[in-house]
Amino acid sequence: MKHVALDPITGMDPEGGEIKVRAQAGFEAADYFVSGFWILSKLIHSLADVGYDPSNMDMITYDWRMAFPLLEERDGFLTDFKLRIERMVEKNGEKVALLGHSMGNCLIFFFLRWVTEPKESGGGGGGTDWVERNVQSFINVGGPLLGVPKATSAILSGEMEETAVLGKMGDLLEAYVSAKKRKDLVGKGKNVFWPVLYYV
Repeated sequence: MKHVALDPITGMDPEGGEIKVRAQAGFEAADYFVSGFWILSKLIHSLADVGYDPSNMDMITYDWRMAFPLLEERDGFLTDFKLRIERMVEKNGEKVALLGHSMGNCLIFFFLRWVTEPKESGGGGGGTDWVERNVQSFINVGGPLLGVPKATSAILSGEMEETAVLGKMGDLLEAYVSAKKRKDLVGKGKNVFWPVLYYV
């Protein structure tokens, strides 16, 4: 787990710099989780069937472990996101449609606010009309915009009866990330919010 853990105090890469994990880039990053378990592959193929290709469609991946402002601090992620949208608009002569999946929807909302803020205030400096000039629409696929109240219990205990039936995927999850290892992923505040954790 130390290879995927962030520094528990800073939320950035662990001290020393010997471990650096970054999100995989491109369409392959979100087509399949593992063989047989697709995430966005059917959507990517369907869009290709109606004429979309890498010249007019892009996949922007991010490090889901980090707080959104830290993505900009560490990798310049938000600036890159802004530039990629502007290049797509310039290249194709029309505004983009943003499609977010799961937590990516919350990141899109954060980005849309960040990009309109002045650079002096830590924003992207796009101006108040940047979204109007560059974004045609936003599509939310499975976004947790009202929170995910059962996520913590699912992460800590593996109990997903009321939220998801994983079948073989549950066995795979337990094999790679046991209940004890999932507890360690919770990070900051775990001793305050979850003072006693029992494992069966």
